[in-house]
Amino acid sequence: MNASGKESDALKVAVSGTDALLKVSGRGSFKMGPALREFASAAMERHACTRFVFDLADCCGMDSTFMGVVAGLALRLRREKSGTVAMVRMSPKTVSLVQTLGLDRLIQLVPVDAEESTATPGVRADAGAMSTLDTHAASRLTSVQTMLAAHRDLAALSTENEERFRDVIDYLSQDARDLESGGQP
Repeated sequence: MNASGKESDALKVAVSGTDALLKVSGRGSFKMGPALREFASAAMERHACTRFVFDLADCCGMDSTFMGVVAGLALRLRREKSGTVAMVRMSPKTVSLVQTLGLDRLIQLVPVDAEESTATPGVRADAGAMSTLDTHAASRLTSVQTMLAAHRDLAALSTENEERFRDVIDYLSQDARDLESGGQP
């Protein structure tokens, strides 16, 4: 909990065999992006994970960067490992967010009221076995590069997204160039 008594945004993870479980509490946001990308890469490389299941029961919303990182993960899994991404225990609001950007074409969606057997059976993690990712450790450059890659992945999903994120991509591209050259954004 934070100082105001509200639950803080958090991303908890666990690996079981070739499955990775990720539990989002609060809001899935750009702050989680770099840690999520790093965890996903390590899980794929070190643990040979081919299935990533996002438990969104405690998620109140997601921003475009977070959803773009998930899209990038799903695209990479399909390309390199024939793997899958699922989002389970989703509220109607989170289902709508994901559908608006077309992620439902890449990932399996399981609403909160779906039968337990459809919620990717076999993926379970004891809450005590999950680790909380440090979502504050990324440098400004890493954060900007993550946001840029996330929005490029979303733009690749549809012409609507391409138009929707054109200005964001242009801004983040310039910001990344400025940071890489040591200048101020």
